Amino acid sequence: MTLEGSPSAARGTARVLVSLAALAIVWGAALQVRIVLACGIAQACVLVLLWIYPRIAARSVFVTRRMTSRAFEDDDVEVTFGVENRGFLPLVHPEVEDFFVPDKEPRRRTPLPAFLPGRTRALARYQGSCSAKRGTYAIGPAHARVACPLGLFPKDVSLRETAPLLVYPRAVPLPALPAAGQGIPWASSATSRVAGHSTEALSVREYRPGDSLRRVHWPTTARRGKLAVLELELEHARDVTIFLDLDRRTLRGLGRRSTLETSVRIAASAAASYLQQGDRVRLMAHGKELVLVPPGSGERHLALVLEELAHVKPEGELPLEDFLERSAPSLPPGSTAFVIFSSADQEVKKRTESVAALHARGCSVVAVLLAERTFLAVFKEQQKSRDEIVELPVAADALAGEGALVYVVPQVEDLGARFVHPYGGVWRRR
Repeated sequence: MTLEGSPSAARGTARVLVSLAALAIVWGAALQVRIVLACGIAQACVLVLLWIYPRIAARSVFVTRRMTSRAFEDDDVEVTFGVENRGFLPLVHPEVEDFFVPDKEPRRRTPLPAFLPGRTRALARYQGSCSAKRGTYAIGPAHARVACPLGLFPKDVSLRETAPLLVYPRAVPLPALPAAGQGIPWASSATSRVAGHSTEALSVREYRPGDSLRRVHWPTTARRGKLAVLELELEHARDVTIFLDLDRRTLRGLGRRSTLETSVRIAASAAASYLQQGDRVRLMAHGKELVLVPPGSGERHLALVLEELAHVKPEGELPLEDFLERSAPSLPPGSTAFVIFSSADQEVKKRTESVAALHARGCSVVAVLLAERTFLAVFKEQQKSRDEIVELPVAADALAGEGALVYVVPQVEDLGARFVHPYGGVWRRR
């Protein structure tokens, strides 16, 4: 469909005018009608001047793009263009066309003032929606378009540089998510205070070689006549390790309605929730290679986790159960393992053994089990007979029987609602 004022309409009008001028010249010359010939020549000269005008004016056009480099799924991103006319000829009917790839309608046209005088600058804005799934996108290339005073013979000025946009997975609040286990198995409200590293002072003692000068307590040093340092209380921080399943054989569904995208959103939500509680969060997965975000806390660490989650792909060959058993020895005793299983249809014994390995390390386990039958099967081998399928309640009961706190999550829009109550022996799809 051709829109009014579009380049296609302008080109169509220009072709008609050129054809009329050519017809008048040919007709006037053939029939020796001077007035028709003169009108045709005059019209042709005017059209040539109109064709030249935007091509000269376009040489003085300078375009810049300004936008954020990061956004979340479903966010609206404002893109601003600065169009500068560095010449003396005014720009007529200028507009900017850009391609915002994550949007459902990527082509965007942003008009400018109909008349931009020489040596002036104007701004054009539009908002693009991150409707596509997480990932890195190249926004552009953009084109600034100018035309003659009649809006004909448009000329494009390309902004060849594309702007990168990193789209994070959308995290949802999980207020009912249980608190992580203590980072030290014996840490509790009755635990005695132990010397270590934190912001809380325990006592003052004499300086020893190797002590940081930042911990020197100057009032006590002045009173005793020798260096004295603060003894700090050991900080009992809580550690959470989030495990993500990147085994390609467990992938079901398409686009943002796949098991991978659901798992990624759950991982992002869990990371945000635990970090908000002041816990240390680590991300582990195994795709083509190991995916690892070391333990950390705070908003900057959340950005690192989200950035890694924005790029993960289901390209792994290692089952998650095997990866859990390999990774268990590296987890801090007393920490929490937050495991997202993309499929219930796996060997129950192997899965419970992997959870038992985490418990043997002294870790508490939160197991999220996706109801994979609510997702579209994408591989032929996923079309199994009923006798071959491990029913979801069987898998959930086995995990709960091993001491894991289990959540069952089908394909739903409101993920947060699925974490209000853990699995209690009866699973309902809605």
